[in-house]
Amino acid sequence: MKRIGTLCLALLLLMAPLALSACRQDTPPAGQPGGDAAADPSETIYTVSFCQAGEAPVLRTVKSGEALTDVPEPKAKTGYTVRWDRTDFGCITSDLTVNAIEEANRYAVTYDLGSHKGDAVLVNPALLATYGELFTPTVPTCTGDTFLYWVITGTETVFEGGVWDRTEPLSLTAVWQSGDDQNSGWTGRY
Repeated sequence: MKRIGTLCLALLLLMAPLALSACRQDTPPAGQPGGDAAADPSETIYTVSFCQAGEAPVLRTVKSGEALTDVPEPKAKTGYTVRWDRTDFGCITSDLTVNAIEEANRYAVTYDLGSHKGDAVLVNPALLATYGELFTPTVPTCTGDTFLYWVITGTETVFEGGVWDRTEPLSLTAVWQSGDDQNSGWTGRY
């Protein structure tokens, strides 16, 4: 009888750690990240993190195998087209990180040679300007006359170039000094 009691006590001591480990509280339940997915994989919850420079991540959760339908819009940025680096959010089966891609916009630049439309030459004109990048307008030439500068068409505002910070196309008109007028100081012929 004493042997049976000792054997039962030994079995109890061997089984106790197994019973206690099954009740540990530090293991996430099935359906939570890090939980026992084998219990019911359809209940596993995944996190989709939407990340954009200068912004706090936006988090969304979705059950395994389901589509994420609550996709946030990336924050707009002046002069840029902003989009996510992925667009397919059907059948999510793992945690995901989605990053914003910022592409600088390009803007058309047109040149009006003014009174020298038929005479002036504009070699390899810069026809597109990229937001945030250096832009230098092309300098035209015309036999006998001197190109002075560009003005923004319809204004008297001189445009010299620089880092492009405009968010619209631009039209430039050439201002010339006539060869006949170079000695007289007159410089205002369009």
